[in-house]
Amino acid sequence: MRDRGDFAVGLLVGGLVGVLVGLLLAPAPGEQTRAVLGRRSTDTAERVRTGATALAGRVRQGAGQASGRAVESAQHVGRRVRAQVESLLDGVQQTVEDAVAGLAPADGTAPALGEAAAAAEGHGGEA
Repeated sequence: MRDRGDFAVGLLVGGLVGVLVGLLLAPAPGEQTRAVLGRRSTDTAERVRTGATALAGRVRQGAGQASGRAVESAQHVGRRVRAQVESLLDGVQQTVEDAVAGLAPADGTAPALGEAAAAAEGHGGEA
C-alpha cells in the first residue's frame, strides 16, 4: 500500500519538475505558457484523481474478500466446535447411563425404599 502512495508522490513531484523545466525552456510568451501549464496541471490532477479512485475501489474489493474469508473461517470453526461439544455430551450421557445401570440390582428390580429400610433394621441396625 505504501508503494502506491510513494508512486503517487513521485508522480506529483515529477510533474512539478517537468512544469518548471518547461517554464525555463519554453520559447512561448508567458500568457500562452501559463495556459498550457494550466491545462497540463488540470490533466495531471484528473489522472491522479482517477488513479486514486481506482485504487480505492481495489482496496474496498480486497477488504470485502478478506471479510468474506473471515466469516467462512469463523463458521467452519463454529461447526467443528459444535461437533466436538456434541461428541463430549454423548460421552457424558453414556457415562451417566452406565453409572445408573451399575446401581441397579443384578436381577433388574429395585427394592422399594421401605423394604430397604426394614432390611437394614433386621440386620441389627439398632442404635
